[in-house]
Amino acid sequence: MALAFLLAATTAAFRPARAEPTRSAEHTSKHPSLVTFTLVRGGRAAADYGLFTSSRQCLRDAIGDAVDYDDVAFHEGNVPLGIQMTLHLEIYHLRFVDAREQGGFDNAAGAYVQAHGSRLQQYSLGYHHMCHFMSMLWFRALGAYEYAMRVDEDVCIERLSAAALYRALAVDYAFGLETHEAHEETLQTFGPWVRGYMAEARLQPTLPPLPTSRIFFTNFFVSRIAWWDAPAVQQFLDAANASGGIYRHRWGDAPLQTAAVRLHASPASVLTSTWTMCTCQLATASSEARRCRSPPRASLTSTFDGWRPW
Repeated sequence: MALAFLLAATTAAFRPARAEPTRSAEHTSKHPSLVTFTLVRGGRAAADYGLFTSSRQCLRDAIGDAVDYDDVAFHEGNVPLGIQMTLHLEIYHLRFVDAREQGGFDNAAGAYVQAHGSRLQQYSLGYHHMCHFMSMLWFRALGAYEYAMRVDEDVCIERLSAAALYRALAVDYAFGLETHEAHEETLQTFGPWVRGYMAEARLQPTLPPLPTSRIFFTNFFVSRIAWWDAPAVQQFLDAANASGGIYRHRWGDAPLQTAAVRLHASPASVLTSTWTMCTCQLATASSEARRCRSPPRASLTSTFDGWRPW
């Protein structure tokens, strides 16, 4: 009982969902304007969180005292209270937030999946829910903050200078890597849908080309949250959501986010990376693997020396 009460007290201050957030009035020295976030896989045992704790140690080592930040770990109700409390005490400014309370992981979508024949033998319903939350809901759930940095639990940030971080916090969107879309059904269905949407809305991308087979690596990015509240961006995301493509074709958050940015972001407000940073997917939870000592997959690691306009 005491554990549940204490955990509730630590998360009660995080009630970010609001229709018209007034962010400037909400920030104090005790409420940073930057939040880092991810969606954890969850699990019943402490060992299930090895990647997450390693990723957060990387993050803390990289950022240091350059800027204060909160850290939000979304979950689907599968993180036991005891583990939440233990990690809350171990990881800098960590809060656990149930994604279901933010509109995510709605099991009613399962009926839609069955009705439209989505191939769940390849991708689970939970995976579709993740794609939906990370493309449609994350910015609403974090509406109390000004900037968000997504750092997934399988990503280690090795080096991040204060100057590079401040540059990212002065634009609408900053990404660390661009790669090819590998999901064949997305390639076959998303591009034609985007082309049709642009034709109907009489839009041209501000950052061409679009459609494109290249996507931003959304396991790591920095973005100004208010940008996603813009009417044009919301109209695009609402249309994509209404199309059913996330659950019918497994459109991921990466192509959806890439299309939104390419369609509506100002070129001057987007940065790509040429900065001193290494990101790598963590192969194991061990500290030896955490530091990218063996060459990681080329598509998931980059070493740069500063931000540049895209």
